[in-house]
Amino acid sequence: MGDDMVQRLIDIEDLKQLKARYWRYLDTKDWESWGGLLADDFHFEVDGHVFDGGRDVASGISQALADAVTVHQGHVSEITITGPETASGIWSFSDWVEHPAQGDGPPSGFKGHGHYHDEYVRTADGWKITRSVVTRLRVDVLEGGRPALDDRHWSQP
Repeated sequence: MGDDMVQRLIDIEDLKQLKARYWRYLDTKDWESWGGLLADDFHFEVDGHVFDGGRDVASGISQALADAVTVHQGHVSEITITGPETASGIWSFSDWVEHPAQGDGPPSGFKGHGHYHDEYVRTADGWKITRSVVTRLRVDVLEGGRPALDDRHWSQP
């Protein structure tokens, strides 16, 4: 096996580890570590909304999910090394997002299934995510509804 193939396999494993940390940090609300995985020019599209800038995205998502219980599970990945310092990946995933009940009502949120379409760049600090576009194939809304996007919550598409 040539050196190029070995490096390619190392890079693919590094990208798998990066995405595993992405979901773990997100679910455990380790926002500083989560933001550290994002490039400064990170671009994020989810549920019809667009967010830009690694720090701004991390700050906004931390506020949106501050009171939520989340569970993200990444499944299989398709990773392509696109250049010496770049890569792309498609990840199937499932997520559960539940905000506490307001008053006497039931919790709000949803369970979703779909794909993350990611792009990556190698930096001096290792691989970073430069772009994530979330496409959902199915969304099951909890009894309390899917929360509206304001300063803290997702919106209905």
